[in-house]
Amino acid sequence: MLENIFAPYSDWGLLILRLGMGILMLFHGWPKLNPNGPMKGPAGFAAFLKQQGVPLPTLSAWWSPCWKHSALCCSSLA
Repeated sequence: MLENIFAPYSDWGLLILRLGMGILMLFHGWPKLNPNGPMKGPAGFAAFLKQQGVPLPTLSAWWSPCWKHSALCCSSLA
């Protein structure tokens, strides 16, 4: 019964979910890449990761925001 009611809106739900995830990934990854942001770019983020004891902090500082932005692009294309 609920399938008959919500079936016409299933595409809208996916659109809202993709937009929400894209916005989340954008706002979560951009401060790590922005040198004028609160984390002072990848160098500041790498220093934070080194302080936390993360192995390969410089690689992780670049990998994390780039992965988030690639996920943003993939979710918008799907």
